[in-house]
Amino acid sequence: MVLPLADTSELGLRAGAKRCVRLYAEDALDLAPGDALRLERHQRLPVPTAGSARFALDIGASGDYAIYSQHLAEDFALTLCDGQDRPLAPECAHAWVAQYDHDDQVSSVGIDADTAWVEHLAWSPGGDRLASASGRHVRIWTPAGELVARTPAHASAVSGLHWCSEAEIASACYGGLSFYRGSTGRAR
Repeated sequence: MVLPLADTSELGLRAGAKRCVRLYAEDALDLAPGDALRLERHQRLPVPTAGSARFALDIGASGDYAIYSQHLAEDFALTLCDGQDRPLAPECAHAWVAQYDHDDQVSSVGIDADTAWVEHLAWSPGGDRLASASGRHVRIWTPAGELVARTPAHASAVSGLHWCSEAEIASACYGGLSFYRGSTGRAR
């Protein structure tokens, strides 16, 4: 994400990061190598496992700009170059690392729950499945966003989720508590 900045202080950079969070919620524009990056737009860049991919960045007006990414620049060997392919050094670089107890890696995945609103999320204890509650259903996903299972409809909207173990998840709704197998979504 490329944003113009009016303020290059730490506070201005953080304000830009907050703006990016909102922009990342929008649909991403898929780019191909050679395409031009757009200002203030969520874009998905294909990064090959071997070789490199180049994208143009044409800044039409002078000023300060920031490049924000959901990954560290080192993760995909980001290099800024001028029009003659000479490396450019940024005036400053900053990485905000997520504060997790288990590791410093952040992953992102989009899931389509076939509904307008996902109310609750819960990771399995081992982190190999994600449960989501939307409306009267619980769906179980892989970390890559593939649907594993969907429970039958609850009596009312699901109001809570909890993994009891790697193999079992509990869900609550008005007037009831249900237990399901984490691998199939079938009632225990």
